[in-house]
Amino acid sequence: CSGTATVLRSRLLRAQSRACWHWAACFSSAGARELSVLSALCDTCIAIANSPKNQIRETLSRYQPRLVDLSRRIHANPELGFEEEKASTWMAELLTAAGFDVEKGICELPTAFRATAGTGPLRIPICAEYDSLPGIGHACGHNLIAAMSAGAAIAAAGIADDIGCTITVLGTPAEEVGDGGGKMLLLSRPDKFAPDSP
Repeated sequence: CSGTATVLRSRLLRAQSRACWHWAACFSSAGARELSVLSALCDTCIAIANSPKNQIRETLSRYQPRLVDLSRRIHANPELGFEEEKASTWMAELLTAAGFDVEKGICELPTAFRATAGTGPLRIPICAEYDSLPGIGHACGHNLIAAMSAGAAIAAAGIADDIGCTITVLGTPAEEVGDGGGKMLLLSRPDKFAPDSP
């Protein structure tokens, strides 16, 4: 019985640190039947706390201040198409810090990048735009698109291997240039754009 109590105490402490802390007070006065119920409840609570959806929420919560900061910095420093040196660098730095493998200057475009995380066969691409409009800055909200793209990718990367995915963020410069700008240039160079290319 003491072994069971030790295991239950260990489970309860794990659960307490996650979401079940309010059950801790019940532990000291619980009988065998109550301990069994508490154990099942703690197992359920731990499973919920470790669910992919909860992991995504926790990751986004942790990264929220950095994502908001990224959006505000890009907004305060508008850069025209093919000149987004600060924005693309800040994006690459954030994604690198989050564990992504980042390649800058893909397809011979200095402000384009590809950032990947995960090794699964299902590939999920996320496009990030970060250029501004001439004379009026980020009226189209590319600062928000950049931060949301980074946030979505970082959140998904945390569970990518668990669900068999590879997450790829494509930094697509010069969206405001017309005719698709950097996106069309990236697509027109498949030999350099393909994820497995050198």
